[in-house]
Amino acid sequence: MEDPIFSEIIVACNAKHIFRIMGFKYNWNSDLIAQFYATCFFETIEDVRWVYWMTEGRWYKINYFEFAAMFGFEKSDFEHQRIHIGSHLPKEDMKDMYLPGSEWKYGGPKGLIPFYGYLNKFFRKTLASREGDAHNISVYGMNLLFALTLSEPEFSVFDYIWEEIKSISETPQKYSGYDAYLMYMIDYKTNKRFECDYVHTPVDIKMDFHPGPTLAQIIKSREQAAAQGDEGAAPHVPSAPQVPSRSHSWR
Repeated sequence: MEDPIFSEIIVACNAKHIFRIMGFKYNWNSDLIAQFYATCFFETIEDVRWVYWMTEGRWYKINYFEFAAMFGFEKSDFEHQRIHIGSHLPKEDMKDMYLPGSEWKYGGPKGLIPFYGYLNKFFRKTLASREGDAHNISVYGMNLLFALTLSEPEFSVFDYIWEEIKSISETPQKYSGYDAYLMYMIDYKTNKRFECDYVHTPVDIKMDFHPGPTLAQIIKSREQAAAQGDEGAAPHVPSAPQVPSRSHSWR
């Protein structure tokens, strides 16, 4: 049976050009990923960004556009809004992502409209890769969620991934992140297929926001409140996604 909330999410992911990479699956070698983060460094040469790293004692490099092209992102993607050079999402906009009465929860996953709540769960395993501290959403993770609102301008998907990988390399943490993307790139650049110790399994999302309103229902109620003159209940209203005629799922 079609689920209207997940249907909205799929429509938004397609519209923002992230559906394909959200479903990317590739096993990885944990030691090689750790070596990448331990040795990598970034630099820009004549407006072209590069990353250098070591694999099995040998240095490799790849530029931004070659890395992006491996996942189907053309140079036009880079021309879109770059989330990491934008300002942090102000609470005036952040509140539109939460259910009424959730003001004290801004910045965390509790109280999110189901559309954004489930996207946050998916992103933590894909585009905004995170482990632990499930009670908070990173600053750029929140900006990423808001960018999925259809009325917001398109953003550079691969720039977000590149900047997050760079950030992880500069701030060591137990969870590396973006392992599948990096392993695919390492295999490609080394022209090898390394043995992997981690099997990339499908994302398993607990449906703890059900039952709940769709984004379209929230928007409609805000529009009705605005028409009745209740400005407090009708802040900036995003465009509602059109729900497809049949359901889909990530595997």
